[in-house]
Amino acid sequence: MKILVVGATGMVGSQIVKELSERGHETTLASRSGGEGVLKLDASDVQQLTAAAIGHDVVVFAVSPPRDGSDTIEPTMKLGHAMIAASHQANVQRLMVVGGAGSLLLPDGSRLCDAATFPPEYKAEAIAHLMLLEKLRTEATEINWTYISPAAAFSPGERTGKFVVGGDSFMTNAAGESYISVEDFAIMLVNELEHQSVSKQRLSVVGV
Repeated sequence: MKILVVGATGMVGSQIVKELSERGHETTLASRSGGEGVLKLDASDVQQLTAAAIGHDVVVFAVSPPRDGSDTIEPTMKLGHAMIAASHQANVQRLMVVGGAGSLLLPDGSRLCDAATFPPEYKAEAIAHLMLLEKLRTEATEINWTYISPAAAFSPGERTGKFVVGGDSFMTNAAGESYISVEDFAIMLVNELEHQSVSKQRLSVVGV
């Protein structure tokens, strides 16, 4: 498959690119700053994103909300509008979105980001991710999208290939931990890309 990875130079995007390349997929890399072999792209610009997406089977969106203390909601909603419009106009077969863990549901029905133990410095980002997910659910009705939430703890680590895939509920492993390495997250995302199990739904993943 031919795949456009937006946010290809970031922590998550770069690992997804590596996983895709190792499995023989043709990838186009795009990021805000661009660079050698990387398309410079404003992912919130519908025309730019559409032009970049044309001719690709799948678009993988690995762009995080701003973390500089500025407003996160408006730029995230612009990104959401652009990814939906561009995917439709470019007629891509699949849209894969790297999401956040804060919107996952706890057993009592509340969201992880509303728990007293949730780090306050990540609250705005979690709300932005939640609003992006809701935008996909309500506005991307004609697009084959999948939103993937990592575990609560998410960082570079080992590539084990050992994880459990879930849905909207917050999960922990046998040790009571909610962790996934970026490497294993990339494996899970590419597995889902190659062997689709859901459409227009959120998936989540936790390492075992």
